[in-house]
Amino acid sequence: MTLAAPTIRCGGCVAAIERALVSRPDVDRARANLTLRRISVTPSPAAADLSGILAALDRIGHPATPIDAADLFVEAGDRTGQALLRAVAVLLERQPALRSRLVVPVVGGPSGSGLEHPESLAELAVTLGLDDVVRFVPPVAQSQLAQWYAAATLVAVPSYNESFGLVAAEAGACGTPVVAAAVGGLPTVVRHERSGLLVDTHDDTDWARALGRVLTEPGLHDRLAAGAAAQAREFSWDATAGAMLETYERARQLMRAEVTA
Repeated sequence: MTLAAPTIRCGGCVAAIERALVSRPDVDRARANLTLRRISVTPSPAAADLSGILAALDRIGHPATPIDAADLFVEAGDRTGQALLRAVAVLLERQPALRSRLVVPVVGGPSGSGLEHPESLAELAVTLGLDDVVRFVPPVAQSQLAQWYAAATLVAVPSYNESFGLVAAEAGACGTPVVAAAVGGLPTVVRHERSGLLVDTHDDTDWARALGRVLTEPGLHDRLAAGAAAQAREFSWDATAGAMLETYERARQLMRAEVTA
């Protein structure tokens, strides 16, 4: 989600971002400068393709200009998607002013279904009165997924079980805070109040509260965004390989100690 203006994170330099923005016919230099104030440049090579980020924003009707807007990114899943949509409905009931500034892209179909359009979620969106804010996007290539993460202000992961939490780790690598269920490996990937928010339940009200905090609490989004990028670096190939080698070395030393004891 983004409030007040889109926040774009990428690995390019500000000058390159400015050139890309002012090349658009609907953006003049003054407006581009305003937008640049909302941009955080992070060392995230996966999100460096600004043209792809702008394309992702355009596809959901969310121009990368300093207008009021808010977006939430969620990967499609049947049960998890339903939980998220119900939470959004509660959020808009409590804060109706957000409706005109909210975009909820649901990317892909339910896992293993082969569907490009999650029909049950589309029906639920209509039932909840969210069809004006939800956008259903067909599955995208892995190379483009980082652009969607970077275009969002937060990524929601309302999983009921999760072995690790790859979606949360990928979002963090793009500098995007995550609101996640406190299940499985997600508390390892998302540090509560540091790189995102963890929700202990799947209660609609609890999730609406967490989403609303990231959208409206002064300074929270930017603090979590910085923490998300830092947290993701702990799962880089170098960091992971180093930790694995340290584990083997400790095991080797323990075995040697037992043999010589």
